[in-house]
Amino acid sequence: MRLGFLHSFGTWLVPRLIRRARDADPGIGFELFQGASLDVTSRVRRGELDLGVVAPRPDDDQLAWRLLQRQRVQLAVPLDHPLAGERTIWAERLRDETFVSMAHGFGIRHVLDEVCSAAGFTPTIALECQELATVAGLVSAGIGVGLLPDDDQTNSTDGIRLIPLRDNDAHRDIGIVWRRGA
Repeated sequence: MRLGFLHSFGTWLVPRLIRRARDADPGIGFELFQGASLDVTSRVRRGELDLGVVAPRPDDDQLAWRLLQRQRVQLAVPLDHPLAGERTIWAERLRDETFVSMAHGFGIRHVLDEVCSAAGFTPTIALECQELATVAGLVSAGIGVGLLPDDDQTNSTDGIRLIPLRDNDAHRDIGIVWRRGA
């Protein structure tokens, strides 16, 4: 099985999926690929991967999709940030903030852009990166605020405060994609 997935799923979700597959079929083998959501879905579409675990759901008629889970996202701020004392927050209050963000093509970046657009603004990006752990580290260093998935086991929360967003669209849908008819 050629399986592609987002980096952030490599420490918790993918190991569980592989374990379940091997419990059902002990002879199954895996070839793994990690990358951005757009890269994984492109490789599935071209037949280079059999399955992809991605977020958000791709808008692609050539791919089938099955939802695995909906994961809320939270605002990450440095401990000394003026918003650090908030229990929850609406995205519209982040209009004047500078963000540390995943690069375009990554699911959390898509969520950031969508949440900010729904709140009526385009986020100001200080730095872009390719790992959620890097987002957390840069936020803790005071470079900006960021969005991180709720309960993502890959993120260190040292030096940051996570604040749930109240917006209904502040989530990412995690699912499996495959080529239709495959």
